[in-house]
Amino acid sequence: MSLTMKHEDANHWAYNEFKHLGISCGRTIKRFVRSMITLSRNIGESIAGASDNKAEAKAIYRLIDNEKLTEEVVLHAHRKATIQHIKERGEPVILAVQDTSMLNYTSHEKTKGLGDFGAGVHHKGLIVHSALAVTPDGIALGLLDQFVWTRALEERGKRATKRQRPIEEKESFKWLKSMDNSRTGMPTDVRLVHVGDREADIFEFFDHALACEQDFLVRVVQNRMTTEACKLFGQVKQELSAGHIVVEVPRDTRRNLSKREVTLELRHSRVEIETPVNMPKKWIKSVLSYQYGRHQSG
Repeated sequence: MSLTMKHEDANHWAYNEFKHLGISCGRTIKRFVRSMITLSRNIGESIAGASDNKAEAKAIYRLIDNEKLTEEVVLHAHRKATIQHIKERGEPVILAVQDTSMLNYTSHEKTKGLGDFGAGVHHKGLIVHSALAVTPDGIALGLLDQFVWTRALEERGKRATKRQRPIEEKESFKWLKSMDNSRTGMPTDVRLVHVGDREADIFEFFDHALACEQDFLVRVVQNRMTTEACKLFGQVKQELSAGHIVVEVPRDTRRNLSKREVTLELRHSRVEIETPVNMPKKWIKSVLSYQYGRHQSG
C-alpha cells in the first residue's frame, strides 16, 4: 500500500517508522503517523495538551479505540524498522538492553485495563518489559521486544513458593522470552548481547542463553557457589587487576550527590557455577565469565 502524505510528514521519523503498519486502511495509517508526530513534539503532555485543537485530540482518541490497531500491530511495524536501522548502521555488535518499568496510574480511576503492579493493593497501573536495541556507543535504534501486563491480586503472598515453581510459571520468565523475541530476524552478521540489571541474575537465563549460543551481560547480585568449592565473588577478587576505567556518575538528587568521576579497577575470571539445589535435573552447570569492578576513587 502506498501512502500520500504532506511533504513535511513524509520526511518525519514517524512516517518511516510506521508507513508499513500492518493494517489495510491507508487512512488509519495516515492518522497514526500524524498522531505520532503530534505526540512526539510534546513529550510528557496529555493527548489534549499535545493536540493543536479539540478536533485533533478527538481523532487521536478515536485512533486509540480502533480495534484493528493493536499493540502487536504497532510493535511489529516498529520492530521491522528497528531491524532495518541495525542493518543500515552496520555495527558488528548490538546490545539488547532489557528492563522492566512499573507505571502507576492509580489516579486514573476510570481507565480500563489497569491492575496490580506490585505497589499497594489499592494502587493500579501496568508493568512494561522492554528490550531496546542500542549500539555500543549508546545510540538507541528502537525496540526489539515489549510486552505489557498486570498481576493477579491472588498471586500476592506466593513469593515463598517461587523456588518450587518452574521458570515458565514465574514472572522472571520475561527475561528468557524477551531474549528469544529479540534475536528473531536478527542479521546473521550481528553479534547480539543481551544486557540486564540485577533482576536478570537468574540461572535459567544464563543456561538458556548458552543453549541458544547467545551472549549476555548481567549485573550480578547472587554470590553463587562455583565448582572450585568457593563462592563467586571471592574467586573473582583473587584475580590480578586487568586494568582501570574512569566512569562519569550522574548527579543523584535523592542522596544529594553531585556529578562525579570514579575510577574502577577491573578483574575478570572464567568460572563454572554449580546448578542450584532446587533446580530440576535437566539443567546443567553453566560456564560463565564474570567481571568484577571495584571503586577506587571519587
